[in-house]
Amino acid sequence: MSTRQPRVPHRLDDAVARQPLIDVAADRALIRFPGVGRLLVDADGIEQRQPDPGCHTADLDFLGDTSTAMAALLSGRFSLRASVVSVHGRGIAICGIGPSGKSTTAAALALQGHPVVADALATIDVSGADPIVSPQPGGLLLWPDTAERLGLDLREGQPIRRALAVRRFEFETCTEPVPLAAVLVMRDDPGDVYEIERQRGFDAVDDIKRVRWHGWAIQPLEFETAAFWWTTRVAGVDTVAHLITPRSKADTSRVVEMILESVGVT
Repeated sequence: MSTRQPRVPHRLDDAVARQPLIDVAADRALIRFPGVGRLLVDADGIEQRQPDPGCHTADLDFLGDTSTAMAALLSGRFSLRASVVSVHGRGIAICGIGPSGKSTTAAALALQGHPVVADALATIDVSGADPIVSPQPGGLLLWPDTAERLGLDLREGQPIRRALAVRRFEFETCTEPVPLAAVLVMRDDPGDVYEIERQRGFDAVDDIKRVRWHGWAIQPLEFETAAFWWTTRVAGVDTVAHLITPRSKADTSRVVEMILESVGVT
């Protein structure tokens, strides 16, 4: 008697690159999230979902940024780990790896009237005169303590997974692409330092490399030349800088003021 096979495999036998939770082949990728499920992704997006026992397909939406960035990469497009707001029609990308405070900072800017362009994932087109950020719908993901610190009503946040306290909050959003004007990479300081530290030349390029989504897969997928061109174009925007703030609960109003001053808004 034949055994029913899962719709989504546990590994890709033809993978050209592997990470603990991701296998990448030339035309697709497998993303595993233990206790939640698996996604099979191609250049068009999510091809198949398979939740683990006790989970639902909706739980896999928590992997949306990872899968969207991987689909973009498989199609030869590149993304930043960034939340982006539009300040007077110019995109300001707040970058960082993991829970670095980029969504919190974007929310603080949004509360000052600057529309949200994207959260955690910014796909940037460099084919024209200026790098352009495409809007990504979906609001901003914030943890309850952060939302309360920003003065938001927790009841207005939408839970995204039953097992997580993080919620999705809606703000005014951009519906059209915006030119990228600044890339600010979050850095924390063990003391009480607030500073914008501008980066230029190779230092700026290295910073962009560090905050690219799935940079580890670029070489195995043979996208090095395209990625180098993209990275140098993004590093050539008006401002690339380290956004240095205290490690523990930075004063968001002070951070917002510092960001706006750095891009010429007072």
